[in-house]
Amino acid sequence: MQSSNTHSYISYLKDIVDEECDLSVRAGVLMERLKAYEPELPKEMEPMVYVNYCEKSELGNPGCQKLSDLDSKTVEQDKAWYADRDPNTNEPKTTAQMFFTVYYAEKGDKMLHHFQGKIDMEQSEYK
Repeated sequence: MQSSNTHSYISYLKDIVDEECDLSVRAGVLMERLKAYEPELPKEMEPMVYVNYCEKSELGNPGCQKLSDLDSKTVEQDKAWYADRDPNTNEPKTTAQMFFTVYYAEKGDKMLHHFQGKIDMEQSEYK
């Protein structure tokens, strides 16, 4: 809700209103409140990241964390995996992919923005 991504909730509530059931009136009221919703964000909000999926679960815990914390963890893990190479192929013995969503606020903006990305650990390629 803080990312102002209310359209899926509004769509769900609209379906309830259209059913004309006991909850239709309450759903209609909630729908109107969501349309007017503006989240309150701290003035200096640090970007947060949600790990959607990671092949190595230890890097995805906790699922939602400060971007700077996850960045530090991945840099250290990446260095270790890059250094641990198979002597026959010279390829790293361990690699992993991580899919994530970063949430951030722009200065003076009242809503969160986000972008999704992928990282291939060992090669440090951000996509």
